Amino acid sequence: MKFYEVKLTLSQNDTVIHLQHIEEGLPFMLVEYDSKKPFYEKVGINVTSLDSIDITNKKIFRYPKLTLPRNKVDLLKEKYGLKVVREQKDCDYKVISETFVESLFSAKYRDVVKAGQLTAYLSKHSSHVTYATLAELSKLDPNDYVTLNSSFGWSYNKTKAREIADDIPHESTGSKWTIMDVNLFKDLVNSNNLILDVELSSKCNEDSVTLTENDYESVLSMIQSQDPVNHAMALELMANCNQEESFDIIALLFYNYYNILRYATNWNTVNVKALRKRFTNFSNPSNVGWSNVRFYNEFLYALAKENKLTEFAFKTMSKQMMEETMNKLGFGPGSVFDFNIADIKLKPEFLAKMKRRYDAQSFGNEVLELFDTEEQTTLF
Repeated sequence: MKFYEVKLTLSQNDTVIHLQHIEEGLPFMLVEYDSKKPFYEKVGINVTSLDSIDITNKKIFRYPKLTLPRNKVDLLKEKYGLKVVREQKDCDYKVISETFVESLFSAKYRDVVKAGQLTAYLSKHSSHVTYATLAELSKLDPNDYVTLNSSFGWSYNKTKAREIADDIPHESTGSKWTIMDVNLFKDLVNSNNLILDVELSSKCNEDSVTLTENDYESVLSMIQSQDPVNHAMALELMANCNQEESFDIIALLFYNYYNILRYATNWNTVNVKALRKRFTNFSNPSNVGWSNVRFYNEFLYALAKENKLTEFAFKTMSKQMMEETMNKLGFGPGSVFDFNIADIKLKPEFLAKMKRRYDAQSFGNEVLELFDTEEQTTLF
């Protein structure tokens, strides 16, 4: 199977479809739209869970772009006798990250169609397609994939040729991700000894304290204080706790108060740098404000992608969204509309991913009581 880039145009002097160029391109994959799966799984890369193996005295090879700083590697060496090797052939396990796997691809939103389908479709409209175009496309294997990179001038919007070009059938099974390093990707797909950096990193902190919902309130008060010392202490607590078990708590604090935390005196220390790297997706990169629904949507989507969406995080953000967004839109106490916090619900696919934290005994607190209605109990 081969992959081609095809550009179609319309002539200025007629309304016939022309083939401007065709060239062989890099292989690509159509990646399914599924928020429940991590990217590496979508592209066929399998990882081994650390729960199923013993890493004592094992040798690891590190790929780039890992959330696994040197100080944590040193802890693993001391705790498990782990060794880092420079050659893949010498290792027991290879460490990858979601970020690393994504870096092997380039995403471009282009229509993709099989060559046979494209030729068959254009042949049905041969009076509006040049003979040379059909002849060139017919040379391709029907099962080859074609990426359409076409542009037509606005002046042809109402022409028959433009209608034909716009209606070319295309694959709709997912988005197109071009494989930038084919050999490395094949090696990963064929490997049976891949482990995730975040799982390995969690081994360093498995004996550390896990932040609870009550701890969230304590750390929050530290961040909201005017004391820079408290800000630094809050970061230290987040950096040195069991981050994977405390993920939703840290994500809430990091996402909501990034612009305060980044001025803390320990922002550039080794531990905090590792924390920042792990929670890159929760630094509110789009700089959306609290009064915008996108702010809450992006946070919960990112949390679900990490498989860390909890009921506590959802309800905490719902309460904040109600206060910062809905009330400002006029849905406050004086509104004639009957809209309250219990009306904020997740779509089924995200609801299916939501978990309760291990310390959910605090369900009697202010945040969660707001949702305790008969109508809502079927959701949780």
